[in-house]
Amino acid sequence: MRILQYYFYLMFFTIGIPIVAGLTVSGINKLIYRINGRGAYRFIMATSIIGTPIHELGHAFFALVFNHKIHKICLLNRDKSSGVLGYVSMSYKKGNLYEKIGDFFIGIGPIIFGTVFLIASMWLLVPNVCENIISDIRGFKLTSVDNFVSGEFYLKILRLVWDAMLLIFAPKNFTNILWWIFIALALSMAAHMDLSVADIKISKSGILFCCIFGATLLGVSYLIDLLFDLRATLTLVEGSIYLGFYFSLIFTVVIIFGLFLALLAWLFKLIRR
Repeated sequence: MRILQYYFYLMFFTIGIPIVAGLTVSGINKLIYRINGRGAYRFIMATSIIGTPIHELGHAFFALVFNHKIHKICLLNRDKSSGVLGYVSMSYKKGNLYEKIGDFFIGIGPIIFGTVFLIASMWLLVPNVCENIISDIRGFKLTSVDNFVSGEFYLKILRLVWDAMLLIFAPKNFTNILWWIFIALALSMAAHMDLSVADIKISKSGILFCCIFGATLLGVSYLIDLLFDLRATLTLVEGSIYLGFYFSLIFTVVIIFGLFLALLAWLFKLIRR
C-alpha cells in the first residue's frame, strides 16, 4: 500500500498540479468573458499580444523536445471570425512511445513555458523582488513525505504567496517603470496560461503513457532500494513534492493575477456603461 501512496504523490505533484492550474486559469478566462460579454474579446486581445505568442511557443518548444514534426505556427491570429488566437500544427509517429508521452507535455506546454517566462521577466525587470522571494522559498524544508497532508504544508504555501504579493506590490515599486512592464507581462500571461479544449485533448492522449512511465520509474527506484539498501524511492517522491510545492506557489500567484484581471474586466464593464 505504501508504494501506491508514493505513486499517488508522484503523479499528483508532477502532473496533477499543472493540470489543475491550467483548468483554473481557463475558468477565470470564462469568468472574464461572462463579465464583459462581447467586450471580452477586445479585453483578451489586448493581453494576447504577449500572452498568445508565449502560449504557442510553449506548445512548439515541447513539440521539438519530443520530436514532433511542426508543419505551421501561428503565434497571433487577428482574424476574429476564426475564434482562434494562435495555433501550432504538428504530427508525430503514432507508434513511438517517447513522442506519445510528449503529447501530455505539449498540451500543458503553455503553463510550463509561461511559468519560466514569468520567472525570467521578474529576474530581469525586478531582480530585487525576485531575489527576496527566492530567499523566502529556500526556507522551506520537508520533514517527511507525509508532511504535505498536514495543514502546515498548505499554510506554508499561502504564507509564501502572501509574502510574495507584498514584495511584488510594495509601494516603493510603483515609481519603477520596469515594475509596470513586469505587471503588464504578468497580467498578459495570467490571461493566456489556460488550457483550451484542443490542449486538453492533446494532453489526454499522452497522460496514460506518463502514468505508465511514472509507475515504471517508481518500480525501478523501489527495486534499487531492495538491492542496494538506498533511499531512491524517497528521493524520487520528495523531489516530486518539492517540484509540486514550487509549482503550487507560482501557479497560485498566477491565479491571483488572473483574478485581478477579472476585477479589471469588471471595472472596464462599469466604465463602458
